[in-house]
Amino acid sequence: MKKYIIFFICLFTYEIALASTEIDSLLVVLEHTMEQHKQFDIKKQQRIKQLKEFLNDPNITLDQTYTINSQLIKESIPYNFDSALHYIELNIAIARKLSNQELKNESNLQLSRILSTSGNYKEAIDILESIPRKNLSDKALNDYYYNLMKVYWSLYFYTPAKENHKKYKHLYTAYKDSLLRSADKNSDRYLSIIEEQLRDNGQIDESIKVNDKRLAIAQLGTRDYSRITFDRSQSYKLLKNQELQKKFLILSAISDIKGSVKDNASLTALAMMLFLLAWCTSSSRQLLF
Repeated sequence: MKKYIIFFICLFTYEIALASTEIDSLLVVLEHTMEQHKQFDIKKQQRIKQLKEFLNDPNITLDQTYTINSQLIKESIPYNFDSALHYIELNIAIARKLSNQELKNESNLQLSRILSTSGNYKEAIDILESIPRKNLSDKALNDYYYNLMKVYWSLYFYTPAKENHKKYKHLYTAYKDSLLRSADKNSDRYLSIIEEQLRDNGQIDESIKVNDKRLAIAQLGTRDYSRITFDRSQSYKLLKNQELQKKFLILSAISDIKGSVKDNASLTALAMMLFLLAWCTSSSRQLLF
């Protein structure tokens, strides 16, 4: 709730400092969406509650429990870290009881990813190294390379040690190349990497064309849509196009709120941008008068 209050303050300051723009209507939609955030959370909680009720069936099998837990994990990952972790660990236990290596691999890949996103990089790597790669399905192998790419990118980005910086960059690049070779060329995962590479190489117009392909298959209110529009905003940031940068940050923030995503970086970035624009405009006016 605190982040919504802060954003309202930034939005109010921005509206005072600047005249209306072509994206005013989107800001109104965002404001209205923020006012409804409790309703989106209630719908999320209702879906989770309904899934939990299925688990109370005394005749439910282990396979069915695993499937329902998987749905609970999907609902919980962007909403409640502890719940997602709980159901992943339950599924790992079920996979062991069933002696199902494929399900065990699937659950361990989920565990490594959620640990990586929470900053537990060593634990994530230990889990990935314990997975027998030669037995992985095509999808699992794709997830395996993706998780390793992500964890080594984070280590490369955050480490202060120069030697480790080089090592992690090398590993990140190696796993990214492996992922690109194995991934479906039409998948969002593949296209997102290509878009990022183009953007990093300064080929912004080309990266936006790739983003168009990703955006065409994404739906508002999903994590994919939120990520894709956020990536688009970064391209316009490099082009110094503030209007389009704002537009796609707003769309990303709206999607996060509708999807009950709690770690909504787009809303934070947008609030900071509006505050700085308002401050700069206010300072300029003071200098003029």
